[in-house]
Amino acid sequence: MKKITLFFIYFIACTAMAQVEPIDTDDNGYYNISNANHLLWLSQYNPNEPETLSNNYELDNNIDARNSQGEFLELEPIGSGGATFKGNFDGKGYTISGICFRDKDDETPVGFFGTLVSSAYIHDLHFKDCIYIGRSDVGIIAGKSNSATILNCSATGEVTGRNNVGGIIGNNNRGIISKCCSDVIVYGITNIGGLVGMNVEGNIDQCYATGKAEGEQYIGGLTGANTGTIENCYSYSWVDGIYHMGGFVAANTGLIEDCYSFGPIFSEKYTGGFVEENAGTVNKCIWDADASGYYTSAAGLAFNTADMKKRTSYYDLEWDFVDIWHIAPHINQGYPHLQSFVYKLNRPTLIYPENKIGGIDLTPTFDCADVVYATKYHIQVAYQEEFDSNTHILIDDFTDSSAYVPSERFPESLTLFWRMKAINNTDSSMWSEVWEFKSKDIIDPPELISPEDNELRVALNLTFLWLERLYAINYNLQVATDLAFDSLLIDTNITNTSFMPEFPLLESTRYYWKMTATDSNDVSFWSDIWEFTTKGPIDPPQLIAPADSSENLTLFPTLEWHSIEIAGSYNIEIASDIFFTNTIIEDNISDTTYTITKKLLEDSTYYWRVNAMNTKHASVWSETWQFRTTFVKVILSYPDNYTFNYSLDGALVWEKHKNPSICRYKIQISTSPEFTINTIIETAETLLDTTYSPQEMKINTTYWWRVQGVASKNNVGLWSDIWNYKTGIKRATLFYPEDLSTDINFTNQMIRWDKVAGADYYHLQMSYNEDFTNLALSVDSIITNKYRLECVTPQTTYYWRVKAWNSDGQYTVQWSEEWEFTTKTPQFYLDSPQDEATDIEIPVSLRWNTNPPNIPMFILQVSDTETFNEVLFQKNDIALNQYILRASDASELTADKTYYWRVAVKINHFTSDFSDVWSFTVSIVSVTDIAEEINIYPQPANEKIGIVISCLSSRISRYSIVDIEGKTILSKNLFLNNGDHNIIINTSAIVSGKYFLLLYSEKGILIQDLMIEK
Repeated sequence: MKKITLFFIYFIACTAMAQVEPIDTDDNGYYNISNANHLLWLSQYNPNEPETLSNNYELDNNIDARNSQGEFLELEPIGSGGATFKGNFDGKGYTISGICFRDKDDETPVGFFGTLVSSAYIHDLHFKDCIYIGRSDVGIIAGKSNSATILNCSATGEVTGRNNVGGIIGNNNRGIISKCCSDVIVYGITNIGGLVGMNVEGNIDQCYATGKAEGEQYIGGLTGANTGTIENCYSYSWVDGIYHMGGFVAANTGLIEDCYSFGPIFSEKYTGGFVEENAGTVNKCIWDADASGYYTSAAGLAFNTADMKKRTSYYDLEWDFVDIWHIAPHINQGYPHLQSFVYKLNRPTLIYPENKIGGIDLTPTFDCADVVYATKYHIQVAYQEEFDSNTHILIDDFTDSSAYVPSERFPESLTLFWRMKAINNTDSSMWSEVWEFKSKDIIDPPELISPEDNELRVALNLTFLWLERLYAINYNLQVATDLAFDSLLIDTNITNTSFMPEFPLLESTRYYWKMTATDSNDVSFWSDIWEFTTKGPIDPPQLIAPADSSENLTLFPTLEWHSIEIAGSYNIEIASDIFFTNTIIEDNISDTTYTITKKLLEDSTYYWRVNAMNTKHASVWSETWQFRTTFVKVILSYPDNYTFNYSLDGALVWEKHKNPSICRYKIQISTSPEFTINTIIETAETLLDTTYSPQEMKINTTYWWRVQGVASKNNVGLWSDIWNYKTGIKRATLFYPEDLSTDINFTNQMIRWDKVAGADYYHLQMSYNEDFTNLALSVDSIITNKYRLECVTPQTTYYWRVKAWNSDGQYTVQWSEEWEFTTKTPQFYLDSPQDEATDIEIPVSLRWNTNPPNIPMFILQVSDTETFNEVLFQKNDIALNQYILRASDASELTADKTYYWRVAVKINHFTSDFSDVWSFTVSIVSVTDIAEEINIYPQPANEKIGIVISCLSSRISRYSIVDIEGKTILSKNLFLNNGDHNIIINTSAIVSGKYFLLLYSEKGILIQDLMIEK
């Protein structure tokens, strides 16, 4: 105990300060504790004011009691010196730090509270960096708890004492401790625990300890000794001492259930991986033998580290992974953790883009340092630093990693602000700092003014005009007669904002123009392309319908344009490309409407234009408009329309669209067939598959749903028909054996599935084929989420599924997924008598071993030839893995002759191959070989039997009575020489049944049947 001695000698400096009495500031019956002065007043008990220890208190904020030099505040235990604390103390989730207490050389319980009694209720109170030294009953929260309740509390620091020393409670005497934890270094001599030193008939539930427990004897990771109840707890405490050490508890005479430990143990002797001494009950508890370094324990199951971190390892233990336990690789080192604890997340530290830098790429990768316990991150990018309005926020998104790439590029030369927070299933961190950056500076293209886009009858001697662009030093103008600018008419650089060509343009000609701007660093993108038509004898028509860039047109649309007064007819062209190199339709009509009679392709873009003509002139082509055709509606598949009691987690399924351009689907689910905004509860827009599992379903509710196809260019089709269904409970999720498992036991095999909320019973089916037309098993009204298969056929593949039911009529119409498993090949080995054994006595006990055990039926064969050409004895219905070859079975056996035997397995319609063949040699003698006559009386026998032997010719050395299984019940040595003899055997201790009397002589063994009836 070197460390304990040193700790008593040296102790951190403690300080003192003035007392201030707290008051009830909000008149709620609780005195408000808001500073260290209030704590000091509460610790100084005045016998003239006993109500102090019966009042209720609440913590208003975190309190760090250390002074400016870092010295701890020394507090007397609240409720000590014969006084006890009887009230409530609501910590409201706040933390007290930097308090201490020195040993006073007496046996007074030591802690923030000295002694708590049954009326005391301490909850939501946390202690950090606290140090307590005492004698007996020492803990940071309380030295001793007499039937008090402690809930949602925690402690870190150091505790030192002699006996009953724990991280939060030294001696828990019939108290309740729930959802508490400790990370405390605990020193002592006897009954030392990471959480509680001694648990005397108390209840500890959903707690854990992760510190260190060090002492001489009875040292446990969670508690040193337990006579009460501990459930759903774990320990990662280092356990260090001399003897009587346990990874979880040293000595147990109470109940421990659904607990585990995985901390290292350092001990000289008398050590258990989970518990060292156990005279109580330890149920469904485990420990990590690899991590502890110990592979034996007075109770509990030893797991390796890998199995400790698998959820499947706990299903046979039936731990509650719905409400109590959870496993995640990033929490608690991958070991099971308690859902009742919030795993606090630190605020992220931003990395890139760095703060207050410019020139950032327009699609940067945002990044922050990984946050421990985080499962995803929330990122916001805004135009303003305050993030106080949705109108200011550019990005509000979530990402599974700390890196994030925006889906769209940012505008150029823009100052933006960003921040991130970390998230897991129990907590959300504070927002990070707000950093700012500026995107790359790229000059904007010029804004075109004249001639206006789609302007007609433009003068042949025109001037091009555009707005000045700040910082531009010159502009590039291009004019062409084709949209691709292959036929350039003008390509020139200009320093001002206007340009007049040196030559007139052609009449009745369509022109296209665009521009760039150049500054000292860069060239802008091209401006929009505008088009205009010069004046001529006849104007081109103006298009009316369908509007330019229309979507979802029928495959036989009607086109319309304005009439031209002097036109006699119109030419119309429809093409699949904007340059009209692939013309679909060319026609000349006199009307101003045109209905396409040739079926167009689904989900395809088409371009169209019209010109006017008369007998003398033809106009230029009109501007080119485009439209996109729709595609046929998506066909819904499952569940059928008007389905009743559909599974809460059932999938919605539709047929894959036959149009190959459909790359994704959009689905909407509503509580109304009208699909108004306030009734749409789910929308998913990027579905790549033809199935969707809704997330927000409620039981016994009718939902309407529809699906829409989306093409590669974001063209959307018509909505499908609207179907509806009414929900029941969720469908079952299979768990074990896992899908495609092999080598599964065919006897006594448990199969499991996850519990379904609201389910009262389950229906299980097993089949020999995938479509379940050849059922091997069909069981309904199973009330648990498991079923034991007593015996199925070996070497057989089974398919299985489960359906959940509810007694109120709410059920799932869906079976679970269909899984398959294959049973193992039975293995069996002959055991005794050994192969080629000689001088074997009759009856012979033939035994064999099996894997798996409990195989229900065997076939036994005995022959006098190794090839079994002739079978002397065969039995087809042996229910055990042994058989007694009796005298009646051996009527044809001959003394000193070798016989052969073998065994096969018979289960249902399956019969295995026979085992290896073994042999044995028996010695069988007749009565006349030993004596002229042997009589046994009475038959049946009761309390005694008599044996009369006349004219004994061979000396008898021993007799035995064996049962039908070959087990010796009674045996005695004899020395009977030649002559007549009468033997009396006391059978009062032998129960009724059939037996065999064996007489051992020089010439062999004589076997006689024997019946005993009581």
